[in-house]
Amino acid sequence: MKENEREQLLEKVMMEYGDQLARLAYSYVKEEEIAKDLVQNTFIKCYTKITSFRHEST
Repeated sequence: MKENEREQLLEKVMMEYGDQLARLAYSYVKEEEIAKDLVQNTFIKCYTKITSFRHEST
């Protein structure tokens, strides 16, 4: 997967799931800044592992 494709896919995932993930994180930690950090870390992990995703889940 090319770098540009990874970036586009990550952007799509962030747009589609970012708000939901932020609300979920906030529901656990009850602090906005910590929730934002958790979401950012999640997307960083997603970006680094996206090439190994097997597309076997829904």
